[in-house]
Amino acid sequence: RVKDFVARTAFRQLPFAMEMSIKSLPMMISSVPDIKVILRDPVSVIYSLTSQIEQRLTEVKKELSKHIYIITGDIGEGKTTQTRKLVELLRAGKADVKGIYTPRIMTGNQTTGYDLIDIESGSRVPFLRADNNSETRKIGRYCIIPAAVQTGLESLTGAMTGNPDVIVVDEIGKMELSNECWYEKIDGLLKVPAILVFAVRDSFVSDIVKKWEMKEYSVLTVSEHLHLELGQMIEERVRQFRSTG
Repeated sequence: RVKDFVARTAFRQLPFAMEMSIKSLPMMISSVPDIKVILRDPVSVIYSLTSQIEQRLTEVKKELSKHIYIITGDIGEGKTTQTRKLVELLRAGKADVKGIYTPRIMTGNQTTGYDLIDIESGSRVPFLRADNNSETRKIGRYCIIPAAVQTGLESLTGAMTGNPDVIVVDEIGKMELSNECWYEKIDGLLKVPAILVFAVRDSFVSDIVKKWEMKEYSVLTVSEHLHLELGQMIEERVRQFRSTG
């Protein structure tokens, strides 16, 4: 409950900030000199530590201020959950977000398929289903529902022509590398002025980047509070774009 409260209030950046602090802690500890050095020249030590902190913040800000954001992780690590939370956060802040995401369908502890959700309309259709008896095209053990693919393509077409602030595609992977599914829309997406957010399994990232010769992209490993920091950076970029547009 405390975490939910923090995420809903002005303190929503605190969890991510704490997470970043913990990740940076080993580097900071290793940078602290011997106590004799600290006592001999405390000003220089403080200056050195401050400089390292500022450099770390600059690196994080640079990585999070690019045109293409790739949210990555393994199967079941939360890429779609973070994508959904990011969409909700941005739309609550009045950003114009279009595109698609594909939530998992669970039956008990088993994944039985995925749905496809159009972000603009909120419409939801079955996308992949575990069905060994179906003769339709499969990816792994899941059958691809053709009507959902058509719905997704139409959603991405609308996103490219609708001049949104942000376009989201969850997810890009094996089918796109085989010139299927959302493949035909990616070239067009990369040409629009919108901020792009792609969810990509970690094992496919390098191939996706290479296939479409992506430039100015940032790969962000999924974490519990990733949507908070990424949402803040995107909102700031949207504000800057609108003020100069």
